[in-house]
Amino acid sequence: FSLGPSFAVQIMQEMPTAVVVGAKFMPHAVAIQRWLSSLSFRVYTTQDTVGVELGGALKNPLAVGAGMIEGLGLGINTMAALVTRAT
Repeated sequence: FSLGPSFAVQIMQEMPTAVVVGAKFMPHAVAIQRWLSSLSFRVYTTQDTVGVELGGALKNPLAVGAGMIEGLGLGINTMAALVTRAT
């Protein structure tokens, strides 16, 4: 199975987080979902393990751009433009 994407520090700080767990067999994914879910940690399930892996990899350029925008202090509007145009 695979799980992602998230930042461990923010999970530990109980910041709202949503991830997806992919498993070949849905009962396995559901078991992991029930084990990990909390009020601040939402776990979605799928049997599309390849999609979970690709989503985890393909979000990286978006994450780099978001980090640059935040680091340069360009604001929420710029971040919204990146997210809108990059997806």
